[in-house]
Amino acid sequence: MTDKIYKVVLLGKIAEGYDVEIAHEKLAIIFDIDLKKIPKLLKKPIVIRKNLTPAVAVKYKNGLEKIGVLCEIHPPLTRDFTLEESIHPSTDEISSFQAEEEAELSSITKLDNDKISPTKEPQNLSQLKPKSFVLSQETLRVINIKMSWWSLTKFSIKWILASIPAMIILAALIYLVTEVIKVVGLW
Repeated sequence: MTDKIYKVVLLGKIAEGYDVEIAHEKLAIIFDIDLKKIPKLLKKPIVIRKNLTPAVAVKYKNGLEKIGVLCEIHPPLTRDFTLEESIHPSTDEISSFQAEEEAELSSITKLDNDKISPTKEPQNLSQLKPKSFVLSQETLRVINIKMSWWSLTKFSIKWILASIPAMIILAALIYLVTEVIKVVGLW
């Protein structure tokens, strides 16, 4: 395969002459996310698509630039690093950092390929099948809930406090039923 593989990087800036609010609204529609999350998405450059052919990468770039969002097309790294460059962090460290950033923002951004470009790109298996466990011929989806320790503690305390009145009402009903049974003489 002689075609190079490219990635589209969202620069986090709105082009001059475009209204920021309108660009944010259109970007929220394209990414199918809440409008409030768009400023967080545009804080810094982020890779929104990888493994694209040059033609498809240009279509993504043109589509985003039509709504006023600046982006770039980056080719993959194809050269060896020199000794001076090896003083800086290694590509493994950089790629692991980028992978963490992409994983964090993947919960924010879910890009629908059909909304930007009518051509469909083949996706790898990890994109087609969500994380799941298979137990005795049944598939169970993995739920990724991220809560800080303090939030989890507050949630637990609120749940316990909310269950106390329910327990009091249940105990009162049981008491009333036993008293009625005693009065009727069934006990």
